[in-house]
Amino acid sequence: MRARELVPGQIGVDLDSPLSAKQCHDLQTARGASFAVRYLSELTAIEGEAITGAGWGLMGVTHPRGTLSDTFGQADGVTAASHARAVGLPEGIHLWLDLESWSGDAIGYVNAWAAQVTSAGYLAGLYVGYADAPLTPDELYDLDVQAYWKSCSEVPEVAHASYMMIQLTPPDLVIAGTLVDLDVVQGDRKGRLPVAAFAA
Repeated sequence: MRARELVPGQIGVDLDSPLSAKQCHDLQTARGASFAVRYLSELTAIEGEAITGAGWGLMGVTHPRGTLSDTFGQADGVTAASHARAVGLPEGIHLWLDLESWSGDAIGYVNAWAAQVTSAGYLAGLYVGYADAPLTPDELYDLDVQAYWKSCSEVPEVAHASYMMIQLTPPDLVIAGTLVDLDVVQGDRKGRLPVAAFAA
């Protein structure tokens, strides 16, 4: 696999279940989708090859953790990078941290996670989900991540940067028989774009 930027307007999916080459074809035919974001702890090398073999881009995301600390962030960052490497995801692509509905030290957690992911050669991105007491736009911008993905929930903007990927509403759509969330690439105000794995 090799790393390549996605393009503004490109449509993708994120989902909880494994994705086959046939499902990629059907989703592309039905909605023009051409990239996927899959949970790293569930992604296998076989699935990754099926997705990229269909001509799609692929990125990984973590499951959210409820209680946050820098210790958990360090451990989860090591695990995320290890899973990515084990399934053949190349360095230089975005791995996303799902941050939503937490308690504890979100800033310490995200920064510790990002340090481990970037030291492993990946790009650290943040999925900003719902929170009872969300981080402020400036707090989001000051985190040690290089990218932001906006959930379909009502969430703060990111100061000075904004989001490079948007999860569309409504969530949980059944398209061509597969339950997915749709996402669109827009690039952020710094001109940065998500980087995904593609077939070599």
